[in-house]
Amino acid sequence: MELKNRDGGWGFHIKGHSTMFGSALSYIALRILGEGREDGEDRAMARGRKWILDHGGLEAIPSWGKFWATILGVYEWSGCNPLPPEIWLLPKYTPIHPDMLWASLHHIVEPLLNRWPFSMLREKALKVAMDHIRYEDENSRFLCIGSIEKALRLIARWVEDPNSESYKLHLARIPDYFWLAEDGLKIQSSGCQLWDAALAIQAILSCDLSEEYGPTLQIAHHFVKASQVRESPSGDFEAMHRHISKGAWTFSMQDQGWQVSDCIAEGLKAALLLSQMPVDRVGEKMEDDRFYDAVNVILSLQVNNGGFPAWEPQRAYRWIEKLNPTEISEDILVEME
Repeated sequence: MELKNRDGGWGFHIKGHSTMFGSALSYIALRILGEGREDGEDRAMARGRKWILDHGGLEAIPSWGKFWATILGVYEWSGCNPLPPEIWLLPKYTPIHPDMLWASLHHIVEPLLNRWPFSMLREKALKVAMDHIRYEDENSRFLCIGSIEKALRLIARWVEDPNSESYKLHLARIPDYFWLAEDGLKIQSSGCQLWDAALAIQAILSCDLSEEYGPTLQIAHHFVKASQVRESPSGDFEAMHRHISKGAWTFSMQDQGWQVSDCIAEGLKAALLLSQMPVDRVGEKMEDDRFYDAVNVILSLQVNNGGFPAWEPQRAYRWIEKLNPTEISEDILVEME
């Protein structure tokens, strides 16, 4: 409630101007948490509702917002843009196949596909979508690639079986996304532990403070080594539209499993710097083959112009951005370097 803007609405982020996405979902969330129609300082809830209605109501919210509002029973499925699961049955070389999309996006799309009527073809397509959801759950130890995907997959697994072990494992990893601070509880990414640790190590060493921070460097060195992804995704990962990750570092921790090119580079640099330090100060250096694995996965991500995308090699054509269905973010369908 404290993050409300003066005009009565809420932003997409805490410093942003009021948007329908931020306002409608914030209003719905506050009502679920027990706020009444007229509650809040200076009738904050009523003012928020007025902002929403004055700006077109839920019809003006982007597709992601319509989906959540429909899940919560305050919007109709007929008002949502369809995402037919049959696209997963297209040949992989098809330009609009989800495999061609930016990694994070095609893992958002999968759960959204599960809410459409029957047919033999549709049942087959839904099975493929659920197979991808199960695969990603297991290979990220139920963390998923990010908080948005986490929430969507949680719903999909609940629909599949609310008493299943998989659903319970999903629930157990929700706290990984919590950030509790003096201004309240936030849901964020699963953290930036590796990123912060790698940069902190480099800063300490570049300032020639290794002697003063010896114990810190030793613990940080252990964390960097423990955080490296030791295996690529299980099974035929290419058939599941994943890239090699053996030797990579993620943005957060090993469990999440998703390689990120700049995180690999910073983790590798930190490990290389520490490998040149005295063992009694920073601990044993990482094995040589693990350095080679890191270099291998970085080079595997390089594209023709010499650049490096964040998550995966670039697969799709730039023109596919014209089909962007999100209505909220620009230039997100194709991996960019």
